[in-house]
Amino acid sequence: MRDLPLAVIAEDQKAVHMAKLVSNWTDDLIVFTNGHQVISAEEKGFLNSAGITVNEKKIVSLTGKGGQLGKIQLEDQTEVLRDGGFIASEWIQAATFESDLGYHLNEQGGIETDSMQRTKTPGVFACGDTRIAGASQLIMAASEGSMAAIAVNAELLEEKFNGMQT
Repeated sequence: MRDLPLAVIAEDQKAVHMAKLVSNWTDDLIVFTNGHQVISAEEKGFLNSAGITVNEKKIVSLTGKGGQLGKIQLEDQTEVLRDGGFIASEWIQAATFESDLGYHLNEQGGIETDSMQRTKTPGVFACGDTRIAGASQLIMAASEGSMAAIAVNAELLEEKFNGMQT
């Protein structure tokens, strides 16, 4: 998609961030907010000075062929040709983490842990998507899972050898 006409579709403050990221790939970028006014006048000026257009009209349809975007049709019947695009979706945690286990939730609604993935409830660990509600990455979840496994193993060893003489 490098150097092709691209689109960013975002209905919230991620629009500006996504525009900055995608601008590394192309000089022909339009940000569509789908009828939402989420970009300030100052931000629009900044984006425009970087050659990025902002379009706040409502999107009626996305069409293309073979799984590739071809055009974006707007509510005023305008059709904007684009070869590809990115949609900034809202991350919603699929599961609620309320439980009788007694752990605490953080400000994002995920389970609060320390650096070893321990919750404040002895014997309860959390990692990956359970720990942070919001954007998550597989590699981070795997890393946190490894840390949790190390901590669980350490606790089991301490329990096993607790009280034994060395």
